[in-house]
Amino acid sequence: MKDIDKQVETSPLTKEESKAQFVEMTEELGLKHSFNFDEAWEIGEELRKRKQFRENITTLESQINNTENALVGKELHDLIPLDYYWLPRYIRKNTRSF
Repeated sequence: MKDIDKQVETSPLTKEESKAQFVEMTEELGLKHSFNFDEAWEIGEELRKRKQFRENITTLESQINNTENALVGKELHDLIPLDYYWLPRYIRKNTRSF
């Protein structure tokens, strides 16, 4: 698996190469899938998008934290205090009156 993970990161297959590999391995191993290749590809694409989004958010957070005069942590909370609630959905409320 480590070899596959490394290959995916460093030199990912194209969709066409992935489909050929999917078909070949399915036949070679005698597998029966409950999904087709296109469904598996779409799931993979969604997971890659989510990973990239998380990485982008982490980069943005780092850039904000390293910006001169940025308010973070307690300073930010003191300026804009928030309450957090977990109901059927996550809710955040500004508790400061302007």
